[in-house]
Amino acid sequence: MANALYLVSPRTASGKNLLALTLGKDAQQRGKRLAYFKPVGPFPVRVDGKVTDQDALTVAQALGLSIPPDVLCPVPLTEELHRQVLAGTVPDLLPHVKEAFADAARDAEFTLISGMGNLFSSGTAYGLTASTLAEQLEAHVLLSTSYERERTEDEVLAAQQLFGNRLLGIVLHDVRPNERTHVMADVVPFFERKGMPVFGSLPEDPILHSISVSEIADALNARVLVGEEHLDELVERFAIGAMNEEAALSHFRKVTNKAVITGGDRSDVQRAALETSTKVLILTGGIYPANVILSAAMERQTPVLLVWDDTLTTIERLEALTGRPRLRQPAKLERAVQLFREHTDLNRLWQAVGL
Repeated sequence: MANALYLVSPRTASGKNLLALTLGKDAQQRGKRLAYFKPVGPFPVRVDGKVTDQDALTVAQALGLSIPPDVLCPVPLTEELHRQVLAGTVPDLLPHVKEAFADAARDAEFTLISGMGNLFSSGTAYGLTASTLAEQLEAHVLLSTSYERERTEDEVLAAQQLFGNRLLGIVLHDVRPNERTHVMADVVPFFERKGMPVFGSLPEDPILHSISVSEIADALNARVLVGEEHLDELVERFAIGAMNEEAALSHFRKVTNKAVITGGDRSDVQRAALETSTKVLILTGGIYPANVILSAAMERQTPVLLVWDDTLTTIERLEALTGRPRLRQPAKLERAVQLFREHTDLNRLWQAVGL
């Protein structure tokens, strides 16, 4: 078996990027020559005239790896490829993936491989399921999953049946505070008895699910009225300002590190938002706010974004934006590494991998 570790998950947005990043940084600090590879990428982006995957590019850059885009992710899921699948004209992609993997791993002692989406079904239409790739790339497998009572037990045992001895164990994450005692006292011993080592159990952390003000502005095609120098601030929660000023102030005081979405004509709600822990004020309907609001926002160093959609449409777009964790901000990267080291038995994991 090659010295490679394939990171998979039973669900989308279940921590594979986080795991790749933190494992990669730890391997590098242990002096290992590292490679990173993502066979199939659902978020195509063009770099230097070649198409790769945005998440793969983010992880590779964070790890300081220079890998050609088309080698880093040889099968980005473009519209063209989707049309080929539907027309029945898609070529056999497995040889292309294996060739790219060999190129990516050629000078490395250890290669991290990121899976895509749901390990049980993602890639089926392309002949590139997780089980096929793990076998063809001769990789160990590590399961990353958030914990959900009862559902996770079934998913882990199903993965064990699918991968057999290739599956080294599990890293649990996003364990909610009210579940932590149950997970440590009952769930972890259950998996260990089933021959499924639990290498880590990471608590839920709002910073890792936060999003930067700049990403919000880009996604909403917003105009930045003030606060351009504070667009790297991280938003952990969203609050809607549709009540009177007194009720808004009471509500906003309970929600920290938030974005407030309200109409551009609601100066009362905007004032209440700026008196509390608000990272960004998002004004809908294309209505320019009063100058006194902009002055207060500048004084408090709070960015103000103006969007032309109504409040409901803006909220829907924000919900789509927050569907998957992003790890592009230094504060989030540092927090991810810190959490992983505090709650994972890395020595046990590397011993299982054979490093």
